[in-house]
Amino acid sequence: MNTQATALRTYLDQVLRQWRLTIFLQGLSIIVAVGVLFIGLSLVADYMVNLTQMIRTILFIACLAILGVVLYRYLILPLRQVPTELQIARYVEERYPELNDAFVSAIEFENQPMEGMRKAFLDKLLAHVSDHTEKIDFRHVVDRKRLHRSEGLAVLALVLLTVFAMQDIDLFGRAAMRLATPWDLSGPLMPTDVSVEPGDIRIPRGGNQTIIARLGGKLLPQARLFSRQENQDEWYPVAMLETEIDGTFTYELTGVVDHTEYYVNTTSTKSPTFKITVYDPPYVDRIDVAYRYPRYTGLAAKTEEDRGDITAPIGTTVTLTITASKPVETGSLTFSNEKKMALETNKVTLTGSFTIREDLSYTINLLDRDNLPNSNPVEYYVRALPDREPRVTIIEPGRDTKASPIDEVLIRAEAEDDFGLSAFSLSYSINGGEEKEINLKGETSRGTVWDGEYMVYLEDLAVQPGDFISYYATASDRRGDQGTTSTDLYFLEVKPFEEIYRQGSGGGGGGGGGGVAGFEPGRLTQRQKEIVSATWRVKRDGKRATAEQTSEDLGAIAEAQDAVRTKAEETMTFMRFQGGMDEEVMKMADILEEALEPMEKASEQLRIASAGKALPLEREALTALMRVDALVREYMIVNASNQMASGAPLDLSDTSELELKDDGNKYETPDQASQAQQQNKTIEESFNRVKELARRQQQLNNQMRQMADSDRQSESERRRELDRLTREQRQLRQQAEEMSRQLSQMSNNPQQQQQRSQGMNQSLDNAMNGLRQGSEEMGKSTQQLQRNNPQQAAGQGSQALQRLEDATQQLQRAQGQSLEQLVRNAVQRADRLATRQEQLSRAVDELKKEEERDFSGVKARIEALSDGRGSLSEGDKGRQVKEFVRKQLRDVVEAKEQTRQELERLRNDLEYLTRRANQEQPQTAEATDRARRSIDDGGLDEKIERSKGLLNSNSLERSARAEQDLEEDLKQLAEQVRTAQESLIMPDQDQLAQAQAQARNAMTDWQNVQRQLDRMNRGIPDQQSLNRLSQDYQQQLQQLQDLSNQTPQNTPQGQQLRDQLNRATALGNEPWKIDRGEWNELHQGISSALLDVHRGIRDQLQNMTERERLHMARDEEVPAKYRDLVNKYYESLSKDNRD
Repeated sequence: MNTQATALRTYLDQVLRQWRLTIFLQGLSIIVAVGVLFIGLSLVADYMVNLTQMIRTILFIACLAILGVVLYRYLILPLRQVPTELQIARYVEERYPELNDAFVSAIEFENQPMEGMRKAFLDKLLAHVSDHTEKIDFRHVVDRKRLHRSEGLAVLALVLLTVFAMQDIDLFGRAAMRLATPWDLSGPLMPTDVSVEPGDIRIPRGGNQTIIARLGGKLLPQARLFSRQENQDEWYPVAMLETEIDGTFTYELTGVVDHTEYYVNTTSTKSPTFKITVYDPPYVDRIDVAYRYPRYTGLAAKTEEDRGDITAPIGTTVTLTITASKPVETGSLTFSNEKKMALETNKVTLTGSFTIREDLSYTINLLDRDNLPNSNPVEYYVRALPDREPRVTIIEPGRDTKASPIDEVLIRAEAEDDFGLSAFSLSYSINGGEEKEINLKGETSRGTVWDGEYMVYLEDLAVQPGDFISYYATASDRRGDQGTTSTDLYFLEVKPFEEIYRQGSGGGGGGGGGGVAGFEPGRLTQRQKEIVSATWRVKRDGKRATAEQTSEDLGAIAEAQDAVRTKAEETMTFMRFQGGMDEEVMKMADILEEALEPMEKASEQLRIASAGKALPLEREALTALMRVDALVREYMIVNASNQMASGAPLDLSDTSELELKDDGNKYETPDQASQAQQQNKTIEESFNRVKELARRQQQLNNQMRQMADSDRQSESERRRELDRLTREQRQLRQQAEEMSRQLSQMSNNPQQQQQRSQGMNQSLDNAMNGLRQGSEEMGKSTQQLQRNNPQQAAGQGSQALQRLEDATQQLQRAQGQSLEQLVRNAVQRADRLATRQEQLSRAVDELKKEEERDFSGVKARIEALSDGRGSLSEGDKGRQVKEFVRKQLRDVVEAKEQTRQELERLRNDLEYLTRRANQEQPQTAEATDRARRSIDDGGLDEKIERSKGLLNSNSLERSARAEQDLEEDLKQLAEQVRTAQESLIMPDQDQLAQAQAQARNAMTDWQNVQRQLDRMNRGIPDQQSLNRLSQDYQQQLQQLQDLSNQTPQNTPQGQQLRDQLNRATALGNEPWKIDRGEWNELHQGISSALLDVHRGIRDQLQNMTERERLHMARDEEVPAKYRDLVNKYYESLSKDNRD
């Protein structure tokens, strides 16, 4: 064999080795790929189905069998089929066709013996082949594409298996071992510990029970709860809800009425079976309350059957006799002040006693003989009625009066107490001297109402003109000093008996302001009386007021005393200056000077909060002023023709500016004023809280809509946001429910109901219902959030917002605003409607213009927002444009729904205004009614609904026109409401003064009706007395009706008076036939209404007077005669100095 032949065979060996290596690697790759695929499928099957040991054994055998077949088919068998040299040569020829079968021929004939020419030819052939094969790399002759495909398949299988294994190394190892040794590990692939709460439990029949499952170990994607009632064979499965805590599932069984079994099942694990045992808890079947009243009430003991709520005076001992539904082991009372009291138990009967000290509530807690408690015990209230101080009134004369020195003055007083009186007296003093006390208790004084009278014989008292008698009545209940109260201090002024008129020569000299040297009788005296009365009230009420309040009140009185002293000093100086040599005028000035020192000392005592020491000093000053009054009157009569009126006397009317800090009627004895103020304050606070609640609900609705529109949040971020919104919605609902309960308590309070008008009560009820409905809508919104549906939640939140705004409107009415304020509110609401519609119209018009421009502006904004994230296709732009337009139109539709709701509220406001203004302001009532009719006649509701339909149909051209038309309609409506505001007529000063006087007289006459009825109830009246009382009562009602017509009734006080009159008319014209309780409510209601009307008119009149005074004082000039007198005075002084 020559060298060339050896080289050819070396080439063949290289190709053969490459072929064998390729066959081996290809077979190995196929074996690996098939094995990995089979093992992976087996692992997945075991993971999903939890294969049994038998199946895993079968899979193991099948896996071995398949691997053996693949090994034989793709590795052993190919390696056994070794190709011949010619086959290899032909394969080389196929790979390199340029050899032209020379390589095959050389291999075929190389081993054959040849000689001669054939030998030479073969050598040339070998040389030829050798030349060509030197250029061939026989190490890469074999095609490796199939090898690469097999290797890639094997690598891919190995990568997938590795990724699967890396997910959980322990799980993969356990799964592999389960498949490799199926006879060893017979447990589940993923052993999971299931902890179920509460396990076996007892609950009240019909109650709810939450089942909580906590999974340990390898977690499964879900858990299911299986339950069945007792005596049932079929289990009822339900998927449990996964919570925020990993591996924790929950489900609530509601309304469990029978014994129930349950267990929790996962894919691989089942919990033990537990049992819910239902029981019938004990409950309170009946409560009897026995009352033993304190001695001061004089009330006999009594028992109320089947009643748990308690109302009794403070100090009453109540004994509860409670009947349970079944025998109980123990029982107790739990009070709202966190105190507890054990009850005595005797089978089904429990008893216990306690003394009422304060308002509170209590619940009854029972525990039966199986140690099972009563569920959700009812809360009962305890109302502690305080023993109020007696109410005492001076009936006649009932005001400051004047009398001659020989007159006989009858003083009549009346006292009343909740439970009975022990003392009733009249105290009086002359010129602030020693007080004398007269016992007014008579032989017939019994019950809760006493009356008495005393005749004052002024002649026996030896009083003189200028003297005064101050008097007050005092009443005490059975508590002694703690239950003692007094009336205000009244004055009886003694006037001259004889009036002497002299006709002097030149009898035309009178004029000017009257009085002597500018001192007009009664001006300073009246102010000093007010100071004495105010100090008396502060002293009387000192026990009830705080030290700070008393000091503040006395400080205000001290300022008033200083102002009176200053004016008195100025008047004294001017008297001496203008009186000249007139001895009588100088005498007046000297007496006036006597009043200055006690005034100064009184002011000092007032500033150190010593009302008791200040009173005698104030009375001493008053005595001096009244003496001056008497002298001035006599002087004016005697010297009518020669009085010095030309001196342009000082106008002392400005003393009316003295402020005694009687804001809110501080020194009035009735307590209705403070109660009404507190009630109004509570309503105002509720209005502000509901308004704030509506604002927060609006913010929450916006956040829910933003979340619904957002698609950029991850699942965890979305879940956190949903949880936050859910918590906030729950908080708002709790606040709404709390405010609803507070309004319910206020609305159901009988005492406060009497003080409110019927309209105010109706407004409170409507506000309470609005809050309750709003709370229900908030609950629905919370449920939608829990279901991961923020869009629906926002819709329910909008409904809740509407209910809250309705409640705000009703509370605004309940505040008792004036007609002027109500009209102003309506104007503001109408303006808001017009402004909002203008904005909506502009928004729709902008969308229409964008549509005409093919939304080029919108597309530009979309491209700008998408910058940095790649260019958008036209299809993507179109979809985003549609989404943008859809959101814009949806927002407009939602805003239009708010417009419709606001329009409905405006209609209600206009209806309410029409009723309020119908009698007192007919022009305004007609204007508001015309505006209301324009809403209905113009079909504004239908236009709003039609515009919403056009928006939903995406017809922007028609929508824009509809919005513009609606904008014009709402602007016209706002103008009509503003016209109603311009038609309001405010009362003038004379009307207010007349109404004030009529209200004062009506208050006195109304009290007379009550006194007549009380006297009639204490005896047996004849028919003549009944007829007279009926006639007086009808006249009184007519007088109140006249007052109602003349009073400026754009105020809540006027509305309250009308409501009470309607109530009185409905009860009939025979008051003795009216139920006592209803009469007391009516009497108190009308008294409170009259007091409020009088106070409101007084405040308006004072404000009007102040404005007029300020206006007139701007350009006021000093009178010319007064300037001349002052100049002469200073000239005389200069002459004296020269002398």
